[in-house]
Amino acid sequence: MVSASKQAKLKSRSNLHLSRKFWHMGGGIVILTVYMLSGLDGRDAGVILISYSLLNFIFEIVRLGSSRFNQLVLSVLGSFMREEERKKVSGMPFYALGCGLSFYLFPEKIAILSVLFLTFSDPISSIVGVLYGKHRFMPNKSIQGSSAGFFVCFVITYVGIISWNSNPANLFAFCFMAGIIGSFSELLSVLNLDDNLTIPLFSGLGLFALNNLFQIL
Repeated sequence: MVSASKQAKLKSRSNLHLSRKFWHMGGGIVILTVYMLSGLDGRDAGVILISYSLLNFIFEIVRLGSSRFNQLVLSVLGSFMREEERKKVSGMPFYALGCGLSFYLFPEKIAILSVLFLTFSDPISSIVGVLYGKHRFMPNKSIQGSSAGFFVCFVITYVGIISWNSNPANLFAFCFMAGIIGSFSELLSVLNLDDNLTIPLFSGLGLFALNNLFQIL
């Protein structure tokens, strides 16, 4: 057993934890960049990411089953992990799974927006919530953080649509609703669901339904 004094020190969800936020954003950027450059079909990319997530789950099971190996992993990756992940599965396999399911289940543009929501909205809303979240309405959720998440999703959707469709009708309404969908999907983590999974998956479902109404994407 590793003594408490030698255990890697990890940050909690309530900490600012900038290294994790940059790791989080970098992961999404890498996934989307590789996808764009590879020329892969969306469903093929989804299969690869889902397979990768399963390998990550196996890694996590091995890590949690061996205290010595767990401590080695924490000493290497501890700056990107939370204290609550010391004894439970980390967010990494859920991140790959959420992105993979988005590419596998949804049309390409919706999948890309969903992954971008995860990549940028989640960490930015967390940063704003930690620094400026004075009005809490759920555990670890604040009006300020959720508003930041809404704004990021709105901007991502607006930029994405403009780049794909120069002057669509109902653009503002679509982006406004997309912002609500993105910020709401982030709130689902209070149900003990990993937000690395809920954000891209529920954002994709919401955007898919929204697009059936507006026919923009």
